[in-house]
Amino acid sequence: MSLFRSVLLICAIILPGAMVNGMGDGFLFEENPRLPGTIMITGYTGTDSAIIVPGQLDGKPVTGIGNTAFRNSGSLQHITLPGSVVTIGTAAFANCTNLTGVVLGSGVQSIGNSAFRGCSALESIVLPDSVTEIGNDIFRECTTLQSITLSTNLMAISEFAFRDCANLEALVIPDSVTQVGRRALMGCTNLRSLTIGKNVRDFGCCAFTSCRKLTSITVSEESKYYSANETGLYNKRTRRNEFTYPGARPHSPARRPSIWDLFF
Repeated sequence: MSLFRSVLLICAIILPGAMVNGMGDGFLFEENPRLPGTIMITGYTGTDSAIIVPGQLDGKPVTGIGNTAFRNSGSLQHITLPGSVVTIGTAAFANCTNLTGVVLGSGVQSIGNSAFRGCSALESIVLPDSVTEIGNDIFRECTTLQSITLSTNLMAISEFAFRDCANLEALVIPDSVTQVGRRALMGCTNLRSLTIGKNVRDFGCCAFTSCRKLTSITVSEESKYYSANETGLYNKRTRRNEFTYPGARPHSPARRPSIWDLFF
């Protein structure tokens, strides 16, 4: 038995609350505190570039990827998660700079802050319809990300979610989303097309900063809050443009008629 494995076993026996409670197939794991009786992966000691996370470890279902579990893994190029995984923790895959492919299982519900931040080789990703929550900065600085499919059950797009995704060209915000966080699209300098679902009520401050190529916005006709006009995105409540296309003249509210207009 290797010295490293011996140390892990000693920690598991002497320190039952320690971060590492076991190891199998190169995966470090512990009991998932949110779902007792199940497993959360906390790290990986292998060198494989393509990893398939097992659905079970130590005879228990794998339900979580822990905080920073794969962070800074320069060798990781592709990862597949099983349908049993429910949560992905903060910075779980942050700065995996060679990660090009991610397959998320159909059970993922929550993805933490900065989960894929700095994954600069990631070009596309699909969030399954099981996902209802994503954290701040989730895809920040994913500079080659060109396309993403959002879950149709996602409730909100978090702050800085796509900041500095300089190659993102199009985004469809589903009807389930009610809010888009501040600076969510800031620095998306190649974003050309945006489709907005009917239930989006608010865009946070500076959501569109530096979206210099955004010239096509489509809003659901059922939206009570926004509409698209020839100059950009119009806010029906403030009666002003939320975003104005580069070079266009902002839409301003119609002037109320004066007494002079009415009688002369």
